[in-house]
Amino acid sequence: MRVWRYINILSLDIAVGAMTGCAFFAHLFGIVLLSHGLLSLGLIVWIIYTVDHLADANRSEGEPSTERHRFHKRWRIPLKAGVVLASILVGIEAFYVRKPVLVAGLGLGIVVIVYLFFQARLKMFKELTGALLYTAGVLVAPLSLLTRPLIEAEWSLIALFMLTAFANLLLYSWFDQSNDEQDGHVSMATVLGQKTTGKILMITFLVITVIGTLTIFLDPTFIWPIIFLLSMNALLFIPFQFRGYFSQKDRYRVVGDLAFLLPALYLLL
Repeated sequence: MRVWRYINILSLDIAVGAMTGCAFFAHLFGIVLLSHGLLSLGLIVWIIYTVDHLADANRSEGEPSTERHRFHKRWRIPLKAGVVLASILVGIEAFYVRKPVLVAGLGLGIVVIVYLFFQARLKMFKELTGALLYTAGVLVAPLSLLTRPLIEAEWSLIALFMLTAFANLLLYSWFDQSNDEQDGHVSMATVLGQKTTGKILMITFLVITVIGTLTIFLDPTFIWPIIFLLSMNALLFIPFQFRGYFSQKDRYRVVGDLAFLLPALYLLL
């Protein structure tokens, strides 16, 4: 369990989750992905999350209140070296990525860089923006290689995934409110309060359930992908309901990141 905790702290599970989501949508759209594109996505997601955690740890006055930020502050030099190495690998992989993916990825990369510079000013919109960028990163390869328009059910699947990413980040904000306030970080929970954030999270879960159920009725051929997406939200709902247990040792983060590995089961079926 401790090994998995370090995997979680280092955001390695998030990187694998993004690669899983990308493969999931590529399969749904009938797109064959190259390993270069998937590896590049995983490296880029890891870089973004690591840079974000390093920045948060650096902004904290004194010792950060969370284990994740204390780890990043203590090991900042090796982690920065890892970011440089990962960036070099991304640069090498870029020579092997197909042109449409590369062009779309470069465009999204510019947006992400702008986000990293200005995220502290986003305040209560940080979670929503993060969910949109995460979803865009997962979809950049499948959509850039798609040669046909998306059908309504596929748009619904994308909406479900984006709302799931939003629920995930909102759940973290809800759990981390006191730590964020202590470290001077801004989130939706620190701006709106935990009670209001909890209501928004509950509404998000409800909207996801409604969209998923309606899509199944309108297009039953997508029943299994939708069931897996709804299962991801069911997994996120568990720590929301049992806060006392999952607030200990950041268990909610382990569950939240595991949720995005569920599509791998769909790919194996």
